Amino acid sequence: MLNKMGNIYYYIGQISRWLGYSVLSSWKIPECNINLVEICFSLLEQDSILPIIVQVGAFDGVSNDYLTDILTKKNYQAAYLVEPQPRAVGKLYEKYSNQNNIYIIEAAISHVDETIMMYFSDSFDQKASLNIDHFSKFGLPKRSIHSFLVEGMTVKTFCSKYHLNRIDLLQIDTEGLDLLVLKMFLAVVNLPLTTGIVF
Repeated sequence: MLNKMGNIYYYIGQISRWLGYSVLSSWKIPECNINLVEICFSLLEQDSILPIIVQVGAFDGVSNDYLTDILTKKNYQAAYLVEPQPRAVGKLYEKYSNQNNIYIIEAAISHVDETIMMYFSDSFDQKASLNIDHFSKFGLPKRSIHSFLVEGMTVKTFCSKYHLNRIDLLQIDTEGLDLLVLKMFLAVVNLPLTTGIVF
């Protein structure tokens, strides 16, 4: 189950042309405000699966976090929240301090197991990136961007360290690197067909 599918307008146009139709440029797909994480979790519940949840890019557990209600109100085997930003990690510890099946990991999923440099801006505290130029699309000058070091961890190391041989719900929010992170997980973890993937 995928939330973002690239440029859907392009694919609709390609399929339409292939079928001999044309799509007007004013045609719009209606916006959808469905919580796909909640839907994935409900489907797992119907299958009587006590899920293992992995959230990559957890931020503070509040801002635009579709897992918050699940993590505080539902039953699951374990949740692994991966977040590189120290301030956000502190907020995650505050929010989930009374839950012993939530594991907060201060790291960035990466292609290497080594300390890596990340960047953030006080103007956009929810956004952190491996690429300093990522912030230029928001009109921020480089002098307003700060850096920090964080543990980089491959998916293989992450799964080995936390003894993960299955993931039932995988949510990824990594500032434009979602598909790359998903490919890293698919290359290492044998995800069951019932796995819900939202990014």
